[in-house]
Amino acid sequence: MRLRLLGYVFSILLVLTSPGFAQQFARDLKELASRAGLSPRLVSPHVLRHAFASHLLHNGADLRIVQTLLGHTDISTTQIYTHIHQQRLKSLYDKFHPRR
Repeated sequence: MRLRLLGYVFSILLVLTSPGFAQQFARDLKELASRAGLSPRLVSPHVLRHAFASHLLHNGADLRIVQTLLGHTDISTTQIYTHIHQQRLKSLYDKFHPRR
């Protein structure tokens, strides 16, 4: 099942990188956001990409897998998302750890 899902994700990534698609996708995404009552200024392909990576890491995905899915050549680019993940871990720790 996971391999099938990864194949699907890779297919989407190939389509998203085709010439001219990115601009049209961004316009369509903003239109859908507007119709859904969301501010189009707050919705973009970058925001979706960022949320995708953050959710994967938050749910235990390996950093190298996320790097591959995002198409990053340098792992340090992907590590930006671990900072956000670490902040969340710290806030959960602070919230739930019993203090003595």
